[in-house]
Amino acid sequence: MGVYIDLQLVVWNDDGSSAIVKRITTSSGQVGASTEYILVGVRDEPVITSFHSTLDVDDTGEHVDDTACIQAVDRLTRVLAQRHFSGVVLHRDRCKTATREVLTVTPAQSAIASASIQPLGADPEETIASRSGALILLFSGENGDSSKPAHCQVLVPTKTGLVTREDVRSIGRP
Repeated sequence: MGVYIDLQLVVWNDDGSSAIVKRITTSSGQVGASTEYILVGVRDEPVITSFHSTLDVDDTGEHVDDTACIQAVDRLTRVLAQRHFSGVVLHRDRCKTATREVLTVTPAQSAIASASIQPLGADPEETIASRSGALILLFSGENGDSSKPAHCQVLVPTKTGLVTREDVRSIGRP
C-alpha cells in the first residue's frame, strides 16, 4: 500500500517568478483522489488550494463542500492577481458540479508552460522547467505504481548556486 502523488506544471505568472503546480494524490489503501493546486514562488510562501477531494478509506463523496470551494476560488483569484498571472480563469459556478474543473488556462499560457519543460541531462525521467530563470522547477522520481513524476523541487538561483525552496510533494503534508 502506498500514497501516489502525480505533479504537473499548470502555468507560469507573467515574469516567471511564480508557478502553479497541480498535485493529484491517490492511495492504494483508500478510494478516490485529491486534487490540489499549489502556487509556488521566489519570495512568497506556497498557497495550497483544493477544489476537489474524494480521498477516503470508505467514503467516495466530495469532502470539499460548495461553500469551501467558492471561498477557495475567491482566495486564489486574489492571489493570482497579486502575483501577476494572466490567462488563468477560475469558475465559481463549477464548484457546484461533480467534476470541479474550476481552474482553466488559455491555450497560449498552457503552451508557454509546456515549452518551458526540458529534459535534464541523460535521464529522461528528470525534467526541468523555467520561464525566466527566476524560478526553476525540477520534476523527478517515480511513485510505487510507476506513475511519474513523484517529486517537484522548487529551486531559486542565488549568487552561490541553486537553493531548494521546497518540495511540492510535501507542502502542507504532515
